[in-house]
Amino acid sequence: MLQSLGRDSKVTRIELPPLSADQVAVLIDASGSDVRVEQAIKSSGGNPLFVLELTRAKLAHSAPRRPLSKH
Repeated sequence: MLQSLGRDSKVTRIELPPLSADQVAVLIDASGSDVRVEQAIKSSGGNPLFVLELTRAKLAHSAPRRPLSKH
């Protein structure tokens, strides 16, 4: 679908560079996660959406689990 839109000049493709180490660090810090910047860069290639998913996964994994209620 995006290809056909591009052929019809209805969209413009914008190439974005990967995030720098400093930008990844800011994103991780804002998330409240303790993911290591070096590991996030290695795993994500600087893709901000992937960095966010890494931080969410880390936060979900480290969150305390509540016992199931017995109702």
